Amino acid sequence: MSTISVTNISDGSISVPTTVVTEGTTKGWGAWDASGTPTLSDSYNVSSLTDNATGNFTLNWTNSMAAAASYMANGGAGAGDAANLEYWLHYPTSEVLAASLTCWCVSAAQTAADVSYNAMGATGDLA
Repeated sequence: MSTISVTNISDGSISVPTTVVTEGTTKGWGAWDASGTPTLSDSYNVSSLTDNATGNFTLNWTNSMAAAASYMANGGAGAGDAANLEYWLHYPTSEVLAASLTCWCVSAAQTAADVSYNAMGATGDLA
């Protein structure tokens, strides 16, 4: 395998350090429908989705993050579609592991729910 080492990447008018690309991009994300049997509709760096309970899911990373609780995740959920996110996905820090991220889909009333549109992404360093 060949390795290309560069300090900056440019499109001809804007130049950015390679660290912006290697450290500032989403390292994994998943989108899934949980209105029936939860199924990933699309993903990057997610090997599988685990249905733990109503509104509780685990994204299992194909390539682990550098360490537990060392990355940031964010997400949203809705019963309709991506434009109607009346639920949100949150995660307790104790469930942010190097190999996986467990999240909860909850309403404003803090009620767990299985809804049709869910998406969660993570940024940080890979192992």
